[in-house]
Amino acid sequence: MKKTMFIILTAVVCGCQSNNQGNNTTQTVQPSENQATTTETTQTQSEPAIDMSVDWEKPLYTLDSETGDTLQKWVYDGNTVIEYSMGDYGEGSTTYKYDNKHRLVSENGYINMGNTHRSSMEYIYQDKKRNGTGSQSTDGDPTYTDIDEIVWYADDNFQIDTLVQTLTAEMEWEEDVEKDKEVESSTVKKYKDGKLIDETTYGGDYQNTKDLASIFRSRTIYKYNSAGLLAEETMLDKDGNPLGEYATTTYTYSDNKCESTNTGTGSITYYKKK
Repeated sequence: MKKTMFIILTAVVCGCQSNNQGNNTTQTVQPSENQATTTETTQTQSEPAIDMSVDWEKPLYTLDSETGDTLQKWVYDGNTVIEYSMGDYGEGSTTYKYDNKHRLVSENGYINMGNTHRSSMEYIYQDKKRNGTGSQSTDGDPTYTDIDEIVWYADDNFQIDTLVQTLTAEMEWEEDVEKDKEVESSTVKKYKDGKLIDETTYGGDYQNTKDLASIFRSRTIYKYNSAGLLAEETMLDKDGNPLGEYATTTYTYSDNKCESTNTGTGSITYYKKK
């Protein structure tokens, strides 16, 4: 599905940002009541002193550590954040808008990967729940994807998102009749002390499927350093084993730089806002 492609791209360019943020990133997902607690602290060994005057949640740009090429850059203007992509994954931008409570209210983006893919979403909040509506399309295609997204939160401030369900339907541009949407994916998140530590995605209806193994997609475990910053994330298969050579990404911090190193793809350096 087109939705899946955009999720992957977002993960690639935002990996070094905090996993529990306010008005700087796209937040989606949340769990049912039995998913709201976790079991153990996940913290890596202490690092050398980290400059906490740096706003580690606000990257300015990223560089490829080998070529020195700029891969992404971010522009902040009040309640609007624009993220530009210019690397191997295509060229484009996404504009995120937030309300005065630091809640994401809309995102609109495009990326050219030989042809241009477009996406848009708008969000409303009520009773620890966020409802999103939008679409994704590819220029020249006779169809587009109509999207509904439901996010449940564990807190009144809409920061601890625990379960997200994405429902989609393939539509033809000339169609007037609305099709019933089906659950394309469910993502469950677990937190410890306000930090995301466990995220599992299923390719179907998590709440109404008894055989979760049949719809399992991936699980990611997050670990943090002594300063509370993301230090490591590892993707696991359904049996809990690392998911191939690209499974683990580590993050190290110095001055205003965060270096992201993946076991399969190499390093990216994120420069943060002081």
